Amino acid sequence: RESAQAIACGPRACRPQPTEICCRSSYTYMPCCGLKALLANALLPCFVALCLLPHPTSSARLLSRDGEQSSLTTRGPLHEELGLEVLGLDLRQEMPTKVKRELRRLIDEHSFLLFRGQNLTCHEDAAFMRIFPHNETAYELGEGTGVPQPTGSAPEECGRRCPHIVVKFVFSQKDTPEYRRFFSGHMWHADAVNFVEHPPVYTAMSMKAAPSRGGETLFMDSRKAYERTRPELKRIIDTARLEYYRVDYGLGAEVHDSGTHRTDNMTETRARALQSDSPLADSSVVQPLVTQDPRTGRRSIYLSPGSAYRFIGHTPQETHDILREVLSPAISAENVYVHHWRVGDFLLWHQRQVLHSWTPRHRYESQERRLNTLFLDGHLPVHPAR
Repeated sequence: RESAQAIACGPRACRPQPTEICCRSSYTYMPCCGLKALLANALLPCFVALCLLPHPTSSARLLSRDGEQSSLTTRGPLHEELGLEVLGLDLRQEMPTKVKRELRRLIDEHSFLLFRGQNLTCHEDAAFMRIFPHNETAYELGEGTGVPQPTGSAPEECGRRCPHIVVKFVFSQKDTPEYRRFFSGHMWHADAVNFVEHPPVYTAMSMKAAPSRGGETLFMDSRKAYERTRPELKRIIDTARLEYYRVDYGLGAEVHDSGTHRTDNMTETRARALQSDSPLADSSVVQPLVTQDPRTGRRSIYLSPGSAYRFIGHTPQETHDILREVLSPAISAENVYVHHWRVGDFLLWHQRQVLHSWTPRHRYESQERRLNTLFLDGHLPVHPAR
């Protein structure tokens, strides 16, 4: 058994500990029985006190890779090399060109940026995101991202269909058993990789209502995920092309609790989709599993296993065995940043550098979790490894 209780420790989230059920790659925040519980109760006050110590906060000490001094006040990194909290910035205000340039540099170097205490409308959210590289022509024309917008998902304050995607996540007691089963565990992924040829480079979440328990978002460095992969496996995945089909949860698609691979018979699930009248059945995209930054040459894992079908030239089962082996070391507790949401959090990340996962939705079933997820139209191709 495992404890699902999350302990929020100020700006720095406590690192979860893996459960003893290793195959599940679950995250727990506190041992729950026996000697472990005794030690936890004895050491918890000291542990929490350490967590509450502030991060180093200094604009003078934050330097770019080129040695350029930052003009922004930041706290971090939030986990190893990942993440910075940017302090004292109101995202509703017009920013000088120097600050915009600085933010673009910081997200490129630290992969995600956190801004606390923001109270933005969906259009203010999107106006801020336009600082970062995207297809401005598509934005101006209101063409959207190519990622389907769920019916009725746009917040009321938009007043019209937003030219960016805004999605409200609210766990409903009316959700179908198939939906609940699909979202019962974790799901490591990059957003929209299964929808369009050029997925959005950046994703942002703006938290409007946060549960007191559960609802965390997990992040891991997809570049280090590649670097931890054994050489023999790299030779397979470097040239692999992954075929995606949009998932109809009601047709039997299931994902392992760890969020690394599917566990259903994918051939049969695919056959059911083709025989159904589902509009998702014929929607397919092919993406490389390993991408390469054309500027730095660094490689990363880029995928969404929940809708992945197979590598071209491999069976679905072979494919998901490989995905499990690639992702399992990368999602161990010490490699994962756990973000405990607060109302007003605005979190922006680079999709080609990190993968993220939700946490089991049953943990906040009786509470509201409402946020806007925003994408802007991507303009950069997904560069395969060379």
